[in-house]
Amino acid sequence: MRRIKAGSLQLVTFIVVIIALLLFMLILLIHTHKQYGLKVDQQLEALHLSEQLVRLSLIDIDQTINNEPNSQYDTQITTSFWGCFNTLKTRVEWNSQHLGRVALVGMEVNSNDSVALYLKDNNNPLALVGNTYIEGHAYLPHRGVKSGSIAGYSYSRPQFIYGPLEPIRDFPVIDETLRSYLEELAVGNSEVDQLVFNNRKDYMNSFHNSTQAIISDESIVLSENKYVGNIMVCSRQEIVVEKSANIQDVILLAPRIKVENGFKGVLQAVATEQILVGNSAQLAYPSSLVIIENSLTEPNENNFLQLGDNSLIQGTVLYLSSGYSDYFSQVKIMPEATVEGQVYCERNLELRGTVKGMVVTNNFIISENGSIYQNHLFNSVISAYDLNENFVGLNINLGRKGVAKWLY
Repeated sequence: MRRIKAGSLQLVTFIVVIIALLLFMLILLIHTHKQYGLKVDQQLEALHLSEQLVRLSLIDIDQTINNEPNSQYDTQITTSFWGCFNTLKTRVEWNSQHLGRVALVGMEVNSNDSVALYLKDNNNPLALVGNTYIEGHAYLPHRGVKSGSIAGYSYSRPQFIYGPLEPIRDFPVIDETLRSYLEELAVGNSEVDQLVFNNRKDYMNSFHNSTQAIISDESIVLSENKYVGNIMVCSRQEIVVEKSANIQDVILLAPRIKVENGFKGVLQAVATEQILVGNSAQLAYPSSLVIIENSLTEPNENNFLQLGDNSLIQGTVLYLSSGYSDYFSQVKIMPEATVEGQVYCERNLELRGTVKGMVVTNNFIISENGSIYQNHLFNSVISAYDLNENFVGLNINLGRKGVAKWLY
C-alpha cells in the first residue's frame, strides 16, 4: 500500500479550501450584484414614479393621488408657493428608503393662441408711434388702435397689429391664492427657520428641507458669497444685490430692492415700494420681479419697478395694486431692455424696450419732453412669437400647468 506524504494532503486541503473560498466569493459577488441591481432598479422605478406623480398632479395640483393596492411604494405629495410659482414636492418610500423630486410649477403659454397683448378698456384707443411693433394676438379697447405722434414722430409701419385683433372682454386676473400669498409674503407673514446674516458666509439649502430666512431690520448688501436654493433674504429697509453676488433661486423681500449693473443670476424679488434693475443685468429663467403696493401707503412717483438699459429678465414682471390710476409710470422698461416672458401691470406701463412674450396692462404711458401721453407705445416691441415654447410662468388662468424647473 502506497503511502501519501502529509505535505501532499495539506496541499490538497489548501487547494480545496482556496477553491471553496473562490466559489463562495463568486456566489457572494453574484448575490451582491443582483441585490445592487435590484436596489438600482427600485431607485429608478421610484424616481420614475416620483416624476410621474408630478406630471399627474399638474392636471389638478390639489388632487390626492392614492397608492396602488399591493404596491411596495408609499407616496406623498405636498404643494406650496415659491414666489410667483408653486412648488410640487413628491416623496416615495420603500424598504426604509426614500426618494423624491421637487418641481417649480407655473402656467404654460398656449402656443396656439400666441397672445401678445391684453390692454384694459379705459375708453382710450391704443396709439402707436415710431418703430413700434406688435406681433401676435392682441386684445384691445373697443376704440381700437391708431397712429399717434410724439415729438414729431409718427407711426412708421404699414399695419398696426401683426396678428389677430379682438376687442377685450375679460381682463386676465391673477390667481387669488397666489395674490394672497404674495401679499402675505410682502409683509413678512411666513413661517421659516431664521438665520443670522453674515456677509462673509455662503448660504445653501435644498428644497427638500424647510425654508431658511435671513432677516434683518437693517439694509442688507449681498456680495461675493453664494446664496443658493430654498432661502429667503428679508430686510425691513432695503436689499442691494452687487454684481459679484452668486444668487440662484432665492427670494428677496424688502420695501426697496436694487440689483446693480452687470449682475447675473436667478432670483425672485418681492417689494412694496421700488425695484431697480441696473444696466446690463441679466436675470435668468425662471426669475420674477414683483411689486405689491402697500395699501397703507399713499401711492407716489417713487413707487415703481424699472429695468435698466440692456438689461434682461427671463421670467415675469408683476405690479399689483389696488390704487387709482395716475400719471406716473409704475413699470418702466427702458430702451434696449428685454423681458422674455410676461409683464403684468395693474397700473401704468412705460414700455420703451422689448417684450418677447405677453403684456397684460391697465394702461400704457409715455413721458416725453415734459408731456404725458396715455395709452401710447413709442419704439416698443411686443412679440408673442419670439417666446420660447417651453416657457412656464404666471398663473393667470390662460393655459395648463407645467414644470418651469426641477429643483434640488
